[in-house]
Amino acid sequence: MEFDSSNSSILIKKVDQDEEISATEEEELRRQKEMMRNVLAQTPNHCNKLELIDAIQRLGVGYHFEEEIDKSLQYIHDTHLEYNSKDNDLRTVALRFRLLRQQGYPVTCDVFEKFIDSEGNFKVSLINIEGMLELFEAVQFRIAGEEILEKALKFSSSNLESSLPNMNSFLSRQVKEALKIPILKSSNRVGAKKFISIYQQDESHNEILLNFAKLDFNIIQKMHQKELSDITRYC
Repeated sequence: MEFDSSNSSILIKKVDQDEEISATEEEELRRQKEMMRNVLAQTPNHCNKLELIDAIQRLGVGYHFEEEIDKSLQYIHDTHLEYNSKDNDLRTVALRFRLLRQQGYPVTCDVFEKFIDSEGNFKVSLINIEGMLELFEAVQFRIAGEEILEKALKFSSSNLESSLPNMNSFLSRQVKEALKIPILKSSNRVGAKKFISIYQQDESHNEILLNFAKLDFNIIQKMHQKELSDITRYC
């Protein structure tokens, strides 16, 4: 499977095992990488930065920007309590929690206390697909003894499953994929391949990032095919 990086469509074709990575492709990858580095630097908004980092990592190109992502997440960690006191959006709080735990930061699950009602349950008013989906992905990073995250898992999974018949095809596909294989359990390349096709359907996607991810996917695929060809040639 090869992605067409010139537009938002997907080009399906067989990649020849002996097909080399051209100098043009390598130069284009460097050019687009620099463009993406600028996009990261020029995205100061806290919520937008969270979403951009998440997309970069899920598209499988996070390894190109490890230093920039580390620096951004360090700042987000250092200020997350301040932002959490202001954020009442479940999706944003859950996304920030997941990205930080994913990076190894010891973020407390108490950030979700604000979403609990007087009876100790998650508030019914929180039931919206985007928030539930992000909460479901976030609780995959729970550790033993975090009761609030156990409640969050039951709350999010049950509501996502019951809401499936009423979702549009775009959301339904994301929810089904998440319930089957959450981000935590998804392999990098397989997850990236699936997310590229999902991300391009998102009307708010970043075109520079999408094209870069497709080009990177194609180049890595060629590298793997070449390695396989070399191994089989000498066996």
